[in-house]
Amino acid sequence: MYTSTEPCEMCATVIHYAGLNRVVYSRLRRGTCRCTGGSKRNFL
Repeated sequence: MYTSTEPCEMCATVIHYAGLNRVVYSRLRRGTCRCTGGSKRNFL
């Protein structure tokens, strides 16, 4: 699975139960928070 940011906790759980072996992402959530001001709306 390829995604632009690190998966949240709920998404990571679904990824685990779906049996995906690899997730590739380009930015950590903390990096996204620095760029967007950390608004929770960015992670809905």
